[in-house]
Amino acid sequence: MIYSDKIGERVAKLGFKTMLTDGAKHVLGWKSPNFVYKNPIDENLNLLLKNSKLSDDIAIRFSDRQWGEYPLTSEKYASWVKHSLAETEVLNLFMNYDVIGHYNRKESGIFDFLEYFVKNMMEDDEYQFLLPKEVVKKHSAKDVLPVPFPISWTDEERDITSWLGNELQKEAFNQLFRIQSIVKKKKNAELSDDYGRLQASEHFYHMRTKTLLYFGLS
Repeated sequence: MIYSDKIGERVAKLGFKTMLTDGAKHVLGWKSPNFVYKNPIDENLNLLLKNSKLSDDIAIRFSDRQWGEYPLTSEKYASWVKHSLAETEVLNLFMNYDVIGHYNRKESGIFDFLEYFVKNMMEDDEYQFLLPKEVVKKHSAKDVLPVPFPISWTDEERDITSWLGNELQKEAFNQLFRIQSIVKKKKNAELSDDYGRLQASEHFYHMRTKTLLYFGLS
């Protein structure tokens, strides 16, 4: 989910029409994440933004017994979604798969919650679930959204310091791409596959030294 204007420009050149990213507060300012936006460099690229508050109500706060809204029922959550959509057009809920069944265990009621939330929304003809390509077909972009520096949906800062925030991460990153030409010259499929796997963001993420607030882990 790392994104910036230049990343979006490159994605558009690859032929993609829509990209998902975070509705970071420092990028949006007064704007709502509940609209379609477009890349300012290549306006052919549509942007769908995560509604961080409502996404994190499930991802982070659902199982938190200290949360003022605990327990979160499907009816209550559906009412929040509908209220958020009252004067907007689209609401994007983005979260990791491990939110469902891992961080929020089966015993928390997460599966029943999601089942009945979907049923609740689908029973109301005013709302519908759409694929990203269907969203941008139905709704035109509200405005361009400048994102000059890379953003992500991780941590409070919503930046890339979880991957490139310390010297160990930066050194590993630089070394990895320093050997790129050597790997290519070998023309070895197995070696190329291994090199590709080494570029997975998780390797750099788990080298972080910053405190991880997500789910109370450190």
